[in-house]
Amino acid sequence: MGYYTQIHNISVPQSAKYGDRVLISFWVKSLYTDYMWIATTLYAGDVLQVTSPDMYYASRGQDVYFECYLTMPNVLSLAVDIESYFWGTGEGGENWVMDDQVFLTIAGVSNPQLSGFKISDFSKV
Repeated sequence: MGYYTQIHNISVPQSAKYGDRVLISFWVKSLYTDYMWIATTLYAGDVLQVTSPDMYYASRGQDVYFECYLTMPNVLSLAVDIESYFWGTGEGGENWVMDDQVFLTIAGVSNPQLSGFKISDFSKV
């Protein structure tokens, strides 16, 4: 759990087939005592995905819903990294500061392959 934000109630499939459209959704709670900007990033494998919304001006204690759709790649497992940020003072002045992080894995499921047989290849016994 972060100091200013908390990622929680993550909904992600345990497994998906190559080419499936996958929804990853989660909530970020503002833990700060006043309004603040929060944002998220989501990496699937090493690829940055777009979350919606991309940022939100949250009040104290507010839960904000974020979601991301991606296409499942052809892998045995897909590592997912969700990070939450707040706009504040960090290295170099005002900027986005990473605050919370969650790691997940989606198992890849093989798509069954059909062979080239035809019904006419079989004879009646």
